[in-house]
Amino acid sequence: MAHAMDFKDRIGRVWITFPVGEDPALSADFRSVLMKEIKDAWPSIATLPIMPNGAIPLTHDLIRTADGYQVSESAASKYEDQTP
Repeated sequence: MAHAMDFKDRIGRVWITFPVGEDPALSADFRSVLMKEIKDAWPSIATLPIMPNGAIPLTHDLIRTADGYQVSESAASKYEDQTP
């Protein structure tokens, strides 16, 4: 399964997420195949960082780089793992 979202704060930038599901290996295989097809169709695609706490950063906390998106230094502490 995959979710594709294009919210009002990022029109034209669709975020695709992949739940782990009941069979993590099958989900990982699906994700790999789909992402290869997407990258072949749209070579300029940019990847999103997944934070230690599992979050996808908010749009205004991201900076576009040649390697995809990264979280700005000023916002990084918001996404640190808060597990005791």
